Amino acid sequence: MNAATQSLFGLVLLLGACAEEPAVMRGQLTIDQGTSEPAVGATVTILTEELTEVGAVTADELGAFEVEVPRGKRIFVEVGGADLVPAAFLAEIGDADLVEVPDQLLWAVSMETRDTWRQRFNGCPGADGTGGFMVGQALGWLGGTENAPVWPTTYVEAFGPDGSELSACYLERKGVAYDPYAENVGASGYFGMFEMSGFYLLDLTFPVSDDGLQIDTYPLYVPEGGIVTRFPSWVSPF
Repeated sequence: MNAATQSLFGLVLLLGACAEEPAVMRGQLTIDQGTSEPAVGATVTILTEELTEVGAVTADELGAFEVEVPRGKRIFVEVGGADLVPAAFLAEIGDADLVEVPDQLLWAVSMETRDTWRQRFNGCPGADGTGGFMVGQALGWLGGTENAPVWPTTYVEAFGPDGSELSACYLERKGVAYDPYAENVGASGYFGMFEMSGFYLLDLTFPVSDDGLQIDTYPLYVPEGGIVTRFPSWVSPF
């Protein structure tokens, strides 16, 4: 990778300083995370933090795409299309000319995956609805992505611009069914919130001492009727 090329880190692009000319984002989409099926014809839409559309492109027969993105800005990347669930990802763009997206850091979401997550959270308020939602897994950032541990004491909330507040639901320790009594992400690390749409601030809160708490906050955009999958959702305990 040359000096003009930067890459995604986790779910956020960390690419430096501001500039005026647009950069180019280039990547390849699959249907769902961890598969090799190309997302042929998927749409990639670039939105500002104010949710203004500033670019859009269609993935080719290999799922590849190339689109201009504003430099020095935080953006949302929405991936959708026919028979796909609109999915949004957060990015921060700096001054590199070319943003190369590593494999499996942006992807299209199938209806089957959407339904699987709704079923896992069956019993959580809104999980049986039709609105947008988000799911994630709280992992501890200890200086690298390899073998990052679940941070079980984390609890999760989201705050809308209208003052609305949502508390997450959590899964049992195996991560396959809703636990109505859980107060934090627990052993599985998984959390979910349903019937969402638009912009939120996502808070991941966890104890750092006997009487202290730390909060890691992320901007969040949930497309109408869509999904946000934050795997991982980093917490920074140190």
